[in-house]
Amino acid sequence: MDLSYLENKRIVDEGVKYLSEHAFLMGLIKEAHYNVQEPIPSIKDIGWVIGPNINSIIRLGTQPQKNIIFLALTTPNLLVFSSKKGHEDEQVPIYDEAIRLCDNAKKRQTTAINKSIKIIEHNVVPDDHNSIIYIDEDQELTFELSGLIANKLLSVTNKPVILLKHYTDNKGIDEYRGSVRGKAVEGLTNLKNVIKDVTGVTMAEGHAFAFGLNVEKEAFPTFKTHLNSILDKIDFNTNLYIVDLVADYHQLNTDIGRIMAADNVWCHGVDKPQAILQNIPTDNYEVMGANGQHIKINCGQFDVVMFNVPNLVRLLEAGEKYNLNVVGEFDIDKSYNVGRLQFMVKDYEQKEHTQLTIWDYAF
Repeated sequence: MDLSYLENKRIVDEGVKYLSEHAFLMGLIKEAHYNVQEPIPSIKDIGWVIGPNINSIIRLGTQPQKNIIFLALTTPNLLVFSSKKGHEDEQVPIYDEAIRLCDNAKKRQTTAINKSIKIIEHNVVPDDHNSIIYIDEDQELTFELSGLIANKLLSVTNKPVILLKHYTDNKGIDEYRGSVRGKAVEGLTNLKNVIKDVTGVTMAEGHAFAFGLNVEKEAFPTFKTHLNSILDKIDFNTNLYIVDLVADYHQLNTDIGRIMAADNVWCHGVDKPQAILQNIPTDNYEVMGANGQHIKINCGQFDVVMFNVPNLVRLLEAGEKYNLNVVGEFDIDKSYNVGRLQFMVKDYEQKEHTQLTIWDYAF
Protein backbone atom coordinates (compact mmCIF):
# COMPACT_ATOMS: atom_id res chain seq x y z
CA MET A 1 0.00 0.00 0.00
CA ASP A 2 1.00 3.63 -0.35
CA LEU A 3 2.90 4.50 2.85
CA SER A 4 3.06 8.20 2.05
CA TYR A 5 -0.17 8.37 4.06
CA LEU A 6 0.91 8.93 7.65
CA GLU A 7 -1.72 6.59 9.11
CA ASN A 8 -0.57 3.69 6.92
CA LYS A 9 3.07 4.41 7.77
CA ARG A 10 2.27 4.50 11.49
CA ILE A 11 0.52 1.10 11.32
CA VAL A 12 3.56 -0.44 9.60
CA ASP A 13 6.07 1.24 11.95
CA GLU A 14 4.23 -0.21 14.95
CA GLY A 15 3.80 -3.63 13.34
CA VAL A 16 7.50 -3.97 12.48
CA LYS A 17 8.29 -3.77 16.20
CA TYR A 18 6.53 -7.12 16.74
CA LEU A 19 7.92 -9.06 13.76
CA SER A 20 10.65 -10.59 15.93
CA GLU A 21 7.93 -12.23 18.07
CA HIS A 22 6.44 -14.10 15.09
CA ALA A 23 8.34 -17.35 14.48
CA PHE A 24 7.42 -17.71 10.79
CA LEU A 25 7.98 -14.12 9.68
CA MET A 26 11.17 -13.76 11.72
CA GLY A 27 12.35 -17.12 10.40
CA LEU A 28 12.04 -15.85 6.83
CA ILE A 29 14.04 -12.74 7.75
CA LYS A 30 16.79 -14.76 9.42
CA GLU A 31 16.97 -17.04 6.39
CA ALA A 32 17.49 -14.00 4.14
CA HIS A 33 20.08 -12.41 6.47
CA TYR A 34 21.94 -15.68 6.87
CA ASN A 35 25.19 -13.98 7.92
CA VAL A 36 23.59 -11.76 10.59
CA GLN A 37 22.97 -13.50 13.89
CA GLU A 38 20.02 -11.40 15.09
CA PRO A 39 18.76 -9.14 12.26
CA ILE A 40 16.56 -6.22 13.23
CA PRO A 41 13.31 -6.39 11.17
CA SER A 42 12.57 -3.40 8.94
CA ILE A 43 10.03 -2.17 6.40
CA LYS A 44 12.50 -3.30 3.73
CA ASP A 45 12.23 -6.89 5.01
CA ILE A 46 8.47 -6.85 4.42
CA GLY A 47 8.86 -5.86 0.78
CA TRP A 48 12.04 -7.76 -0.10
CA VAL A 49 11.83 -10.87 2.13
CA ILE A 50 8.37 -11.62 3.51
CA GLY A 51 6.42 -10.53 0.43
CA PRO A 52 8.43 -12.44 -2.22
CA ASN A 53 8.53 -15.64 -0.11
CA ILE A 54 4.79 -15.77 0.44
CA ASN A 55 4.20 -14.64 -3.14
CA SER A 56 6.20 -17.60 -4.46
CA ILE A 57 3.77 -19.99 -2.73
CA ILE A 58 0.75 -18.02 -3.96
CA ARG A 59 2.05 -18.30 -7.54
CA LEU A 60 3.44 -21.84 -7.60
CA GLY A 61 2.27 -23.65 -4.46
CA THR A 62 -0.46 -26.29 -4.20
CA GLN A 63 -3.60 -25.61 -2.18
CA PRO A 64 -2.32 -27.73 0.78
CA GLN A 65 0.93 -25.73 0.72
CA LYS A 66 -0.97 -22.45 0.71
CA ASN A 67 -2.94 -23.74 3.70
CA ILE A 68 0.32 -24.43 5.57
CA ILE A 69 1.45 -20.85 4.92
CA PHE A 70 -1.87 -19.54 6.22
CA LEU A 71 -1.58 -21.64 9.39
CA ALA A 72 2.06 -20.59 9.84
CA LEU A 73 0.84 -16.98 9.85
CA THR A 74 -1.98 -17.60 12.35
CA THR A 75 -0.55 -20.37 14.57
CA PRO A 76 3.21 -20.57 13.82
CA ASN A 77 4.05 -22.98 16.66
CA LEU A 78 1.45 -25.60 15.72
CA LEU A 79 3.07 -29.05 15.41
CA VAL A 80 2.64 -30.92 12.10
CA PHE A 81 4.29 -33.90 10.42
CA SER A 82 7.17 -32.94 8.17
CA SER A 83 6.83 -33.38 4.42
CA LYS A 84 10.60 -33.43 4.00
CA LYS A 85 11.80 -36.61 2.32
CA GLY A 86 13.04 -39.10 4.91
CA HIS A 87 11.56 -37.15 7.83
CA GLU A 88 7.85 -37.86 7.32
CA ASP A 89 7.45 -39.37 10.83
CA GLU A 90 8.87 -36.32 12.58
CA GLN A 91 6.74 -33.55 14.05
CA VAL A 92 7.98 -30.01 13.48
CA PRO A 93 6.59 -26.53 14.15
CA ILE A 94 4.53 -25.49 11.17
CA TYR A 95 6.66 -22.35 10.74
CA ASP A 96 9.68 -24.58 9.98
CA GLU A 97 7.65 -26.45 7.38
CA ALA A 98 6.41 -23.16 5.87
CA ILE A 99 9.93 -21.68 5.62
CA ARG A 100 11.15 -24.79 3.81
CA LEU A 101 8.17 -24.72 1.42
CA CYS A 102 8.87 -21.06 0.62
CA ASP A 103 12.54 -21.80 -0.05
CA ASN A 104 11.63 -24.69 -2.38
CA ALA A 105 9.02 -22.57 -4.18
CA LYS A 106 11.55 -19.80 -4.81
CA LYS A 107 13.99 -22.34 -6.28
CA ARG A 108 11.23 -23.69 -8.55
CA GLN A 109 10.40 -20.11 -9.47
CA THR A 110 14.00 -19.41 -10.53
CA THR A 111 14.09 -22.62 -12.60
CA ALA A 112 10.77 -21.78 -14.26
CA ILE A 113 11.88 -18.22 -15.10
CA ASN A 114 15.13 -19.42 -16.68
CA LYS A 115 13.29 -22.10 -18.68
CA SER A 116 10.72 -19.57 -19.91
CA ILE A 117 13.43 -17.15 -21.01
CA LYS A 118 15.13 -19.88 -23.05
CA ILE A 119 11.79 -20.62 -24.78
CA ILE A 120 11.30 -16.93 -25.63
CA GLU A 121 14.87 -16.47 -26.85
CA HIS A 122 14.50 -19.57 -29.06
CA ASN A 123 11.25 -18.34 -30.64
CA VAL A 124 11.76 -14.59 -30.94
CA VAL A 125 13.36 -13.59 -34.24
CA PRO A 126 15.94 -10.82 -33.69
CA ASP A 127 14.99 -7.54 -35.38
CA ASP A 128 15.78 -3.85 -35.22
CA HIS A 129 12.71 -2.91 -33.18
CA ASN A 130 13.02 -1.46 -29.67
CA SER A 131 10.69 -3.97 -28.02
CA ILE A 132 10.27 -7.66 -27.30
CA ILE A 133 6.64 -8.72 -27.85
CA TYR A 134 5.94 -12.41 -27.30
CA ILE A 135 2.64 -14.31 -27.40
CA ASP A 136 2.64 -17.61 -25.50
CA GLU A 137 0.49 -19.41 -28.09
CA ASP A 138 1.46 -22.93 -26.97
CA GLN A 139 1.21 -22.14 -23.23
CA GLU A 140 4.82 -23.16 -22.66
CA LEU A 141 5.67 -20.35 -20.23
CA THR A 142 4.97 -20.38 -16.50
CA PHE A 143 2.63 -17.45 -17.01
CA GLU A 144 2.02 -16.90 -13.29
CA LEU A 145 5.58 -15.54 -13.36
CA SER A 146 5.15 -13.38 -16.48
CA GLY A 147 6.10 -10.17 -14.67
CA LEU A 148 9.28 -11.72 -13.23
CA ILE A 149 10.18 -13.26 -16.60
CA ALA A 150 9.68 -9.90 -18.33
CA ASN A 151 11.84 -8.16 -15.70
CA LYS A 152 14.74 -10.52 -16.30
CA LEU A 153 14.44 -10.19 -20.08
CA LEU A 154 14.42 -6.41 -19.69
CA SER A 155 17.66 -6.53 -17.69
CA VAL A 156 19.31 -8.62 -20.43
CA THR A 157 18.02 -6.83 -23.55
CA ASN A 158 17.48 -3.26 -22.27
CA LYS A 159 14.23 -3.18 -24.29
CA PRO A 160 10.59 -2.98 -23.06
CA VAL A 161 9.17 -6.51 -22.78
CA ILE A 162 5.52 -7.48 -23.42
CA LEU A 163 4.44 -11.07 -22.64
CA LEU A 164 0.91 -12.05 -23.67
CA LYS A 165 -1.40 -15.06 -23.91
CA HIS A 166 -4.75 -15.59 -25.62
CA TYR A 167 -7.94 -15.01 -23.60
CA THR A 168 -11.56 -15.62 -24.62
CA ASP A 169 -14.87 -15.93 -22.78
CA ASN A 170 -18.57 -16.51 -23.52
CA LYS A 171 -19.22 -12.76 -23.52
CA GLY A 172 -17.41 -12.27 -26.80
CA ILE A 173 -14.07 -11.12 -25.45
CA ASP A 174 -11.22 -12.21 -27.73
CA GLU A 175 -7.93 -10.61 -26.81
CA TYR A 176 -4.35 -11.02 -25.62
CA ARG A 177 -3.58 -10.38 -21.94
CA GLY A 178 -0.32 -10.22 -20.04
CA SER A 179 2.45 -8.18 -18.46
CA VAL A 180 4.66 -5.28 -19.53
CA ARG A 181 8.01 -4.25 -18.06
CA GLY A 182 10.18 -1.32 -19.09
CA LYS A 183 12.54 1.36 -17.81
CA ALA A 184 12.84 5.13 -17.85
CA VAL A 185 15.09 6.60 -20.54
CA GLU A 186 15.45 10.02 -22.13
CA GLY A 187 12.19 10.69 -23.97
CA LEU A 188 10.21 8.04 -22.07
CA THR A 189 9.13 8.74 -18.49
CA ASN A 190 5.91 6.67 -18.43
CA LEU A 191 5.56 3.60 -20.66
CA LYS A 192 2.04 2.82 -19.43
CA ASN A 193 0.68 6.18 -20.59
CA VAL A 194 2.29 5.68 -24.01
CA ILE A 195 0.85 2.19 -24.49
CA LYS A 196 -2.62 3.23 -23.27
CA ASP A 197 -3.08 5.25 -26.46
CA VAL A 198 -1.82 2.58 -28.87
CA THR A 199 -4.32 1.03 -31.29
CA GLY A 200 -6.17 -2.02 -29.94
CA VAL A 201 -5.38 -1.56 -26.23
CA THR A 202 -8.43 -2.17 -24.01
CA MET A 203 -6.62 -1.99 -20.66
CA ALA A 204 -3.23 -0.85 -19.33
CA GLU A 205 -3.22 -0.64 -15.55
CA GLY A 206 -0.46 -0.58 -12.93
CA HIS A 207 2.78 1.30 -12.43
CA ALA A 208 4.52 3.45 -15.03
CA PHE A 209 6.92 0.68 -16.11
CA ALA A 210 5.31 -2.45 -14.64
CA PHE A 211 1.68 -3.06 -15.54
CA GLY A 212 -0.94 -5.40 -16.96
CA LEU A 213 -2.06 -5.12 -20.59
CA ASN A 214 -5.06 -6.26 -22.67
CA VAL A 215 -5.02 -5.98 -26.48
CA GLU A 216 -7.80 -6.91 -28.93
CA LYS A 217 -6.67 -9.97 -30.88
CA GLU A 218 -8.02 -8.66 -34.18
CA ALA A 219 -6.16 -5.38 -33.75
CA PHE A 220 -2.87 -6.96 -32.58
CA PRO A 221 -0.90 -6.54 -35.86
CA THR A 222 -1.83 -2.86 -35.94
CA PHE A 223 -1.01 -2.55 -32.22
CA LYS A 224 2.46 -3.98 -32.80
CA THR A 225 3.18 -1.72 -35.79
CA HIS A 226 1.86 1.38 -33.98
CA LEU A 227 3.87 0.66 -30.80
CA ASN A 228 7.11 -0.02 -32.68
CA SER A 229 6.70 3.24 -34.61
CA ILE A 230 6.80 5.03 -31.23
CA LEU A 231 9.47 3.02 -29.42
CA ASP A 232 11.86 2.82 -32.37
CA LYS A 233 12.45 6.58 -32.05
CA ILE A 234 13.81 6.15 -28.50
CA ASP A 235 17.37 5.21 -27.53
CA PHE A 236 17.08 2.51 -24.85
CA ASN A 237 20.83 2.24 -24.41
CA THR A 238 20.88 5.40 -22.32
CA ASN A 239 19.44 5.25 -18.82
CA LEU A 240 17.53 8.07 -17.15
CA TYR A 241 17.96 8.53 -13.39
CA ILE A 242 16.07 10.96 -11.18
CA VAL A 243 18.51 11.86 -8.39
CA ASP A 244 18.23 13.80 -5.15
CA LEU A 245 21.93 14.40 -4.48
CA VAL A 246 25.03 15.14 -6.56
CA ALA A 247 28.35 15.33 -4.70
CA ASP A 248 32.07 14.78 -5.06
CA TYR A 249 32.79 11.59 -3.16
CA HIS A 250 35.26 13.22 -0.70
CA GLN A 251 32.82 16.06 0.07
CA LEU A 252 29.90 13.77 0.90
CA ASN A 253 28.01 14.52 4.11
CA THR A 254 27.86 10.98 5.50
CA ASP A 255 25.06 11.91 7.93
CA ILE A 256 22.89 12.66 4.89
CA GLY A 257 24.07 9.38 3.37
CA ARG A 258 22.92 7.45 6.45
CA ILE A 259 19.49 9.07 6.32
CA MET A 260 19.24 8.12 2.64
CA ALA A 261 20.20 4.55 3.62
CA ALA A 262 17.63 4.17 6.42
CA ASP A 263 15.48 1.03 6.08
CA ASN A 264 12.71 2.44 8.27
CA VAL A 265 12.05 5.58 6.19
CA TRP A 266 11.81 4.64 2.52
CA CYS A 267 8.93 2.53 1.29
CA HIS A 268 6.18 2.33 -1.34
CA GLY A 269 5.04 5.89 -2.00
CA VAL A 270 8.16 7.32 -0.34
CA ASP A 271 10.84 6.19 -2.78
CA LYS A 272 14.41 5.72 -1.64
CA PRO A 273 16.54 8.64 -2.88
CA GLN A 274 19.14 8.13 -5.60
CA ALA A 275 22.43 9.99 -5.75
CA ILE A 276 25.39 10.67 -8.02
CA LEU A 277 28.91 10.53 -6.56
CA GLN A 278 31.66 11.99 -8.71
CA ASN A 279 35.42 11.69 -9.15
CA ILE A 280 35.87 8.42 -7.26
CA PRO A 281 39.47 7.21 -7.71
CA THR A 282 40.03 3.49 -8.23
CA ASP A 283 43.31 3.39 -6.29
CA ASN A 284 41.95 1.51 -3.26
CA TYR A 285 39.71 -1.29 -4.53
CA GLU A 286 38.96 -4.91 -3.65
CA VAL A 287 37.72 -7.58 -6.08
CA MET A 288 34.86 -9.72 -4.78
CA GLY A 289 32.68 -12.60 -5.98
CA ALA A 290 33.37 -16.24 -6.84
CA ASN A 291 34.30 -15.23 -10.38
CA GLY A 292 35.91 -11.92 -9.47
CA GLN A 293 33.14 -9.90 -11.11
CA HIS A 294 32.38 -7.42 -8.29
CA ILE A 295 34.33 -4.46 -6.88
CA LYS A 296 34.36 -2.62 -3.57
CA ILE A 297 36.15 0.75 -3.47
CA ASN A 298 37.22 2.14 -0.11
CA CYS A 299 36.36 5.85 0.01
CA GLY A 300 37.43 6.46 3.59
CA GLN A 301 34.19 6.86 5.53
CA PHE A 302 32.19 4.64 3.19
CA ASP A 303 32.51 2.02 0.47
CA VAL A 304 31.33 2.07 -3.14
CA VAL A 305 30.06 -1.38 -4.19
CA MET A 306 29.77 -2.34 -7.86
CA PHE A 307 28.22 -5.68 -8.90
CA ASN A 308 28.78 -7.50 -12.20
CA VAL A 309 31.44 -5.24 -13.72
CA PRO A 310 33.89 -7.83 -15.17
CA ASN A 311 35.16 -5.44 -17.87
CA LEU A 312 36.12 -2.83 -15.27
CA VAL A 313 37.73 -5.53 -13.10
CA ARG A 314 39.82 -6.66 -16.06
CA LEU A 315 41.04 -3.11 -16.75
CA LEU A 316 41.90 -2.40 -13.12
CA GLU A 317 43.69 -5.73 -12.71
CA ALA A 318 45.74 -4.84 -15.81
CA GLY A 319 46.96 -1.71 -14.01
CA GLU A 320 44.62 0.86 -15.54
CA LYS A 321 43.34 3.67 -13.29
CA TYR A 322 40.23 5.79 -13.61
CA ASN A 323 38.04 8.25 -11.82
CA LEU A 324 34.42 7.09 -11.71
CA ASN A 325 31.11 8.90 -11.66
CA VAL A 326 28.47 6.56 -10.25
CA VAL A 327 24.70 6.63 -9.71
CA GLY A 328 22.91 4.49 -7.13
CA GLU A 329 21.61 4.29 -3.56
CA PHE A 330 23.09 4.37 -0.08
CA ASP A 331 22.82 1.33 2.18
CA ILE A 332 24.20 0.06 5.48
CA ASP A 333 26.39 -3.04 5.50
CA LYS A 334 24.64 -5.42 7.88
CA SER A 335 26.81 -8.46 7.32
CA TYR A 336 30.59 -8.37 7.06
CA ASN A 337 31.38 -4.81 8.15
CA VAL A 338 28.30 -4.16 10.25
CA GLY A 339 27.16 -0.56 10.37
CA ARG A 340 29.45 0.80 7.64
CA LEU A 341 27.89 3.11 5.08
CA GLN A 342 28.05 1.87 1.50
CA PHE A 343 26.91 3.13 -1.88
CA MET A 344 25.32 0.51 -4.15
CA VAL A 345 26.05 1.41 -7.79
CA LYS A 346 23.42 1.05 -10.53
CA ASP A 347 25.41 2.63 -13.35
CA TYR A 348 28.77 4.29 -13.86
CA GLU A 349 31.02 6.13 -16.27
CA GLN A 350 34.82 6.09 -16.49
CA LYS A 351 36.78 9.33 -16.46
CA GLU A 352 40.47 10.14 -16.79
CA HIS A 353 42.31 9.33 -13.56
CA THR A 354 43.39 12.29 -11.43
CA GLN A 355 45.86 11.72 -8.62
CA LEU A 356 44.56 13.19 -5.35
CA THR A 357 46.63 15.80 -3.51
CA ILE A 358 46.63 16.99 0.09
CA TRP A 359 44.39 19.89 -1.01
CA ASP A 360 41.70 17.47 -2.15
CA TYR A 361 41.54 15.96 1.33
CA ALA A 362 41.66 19.36 3.04
CA PHE A 363 38.92 20.97 0.96
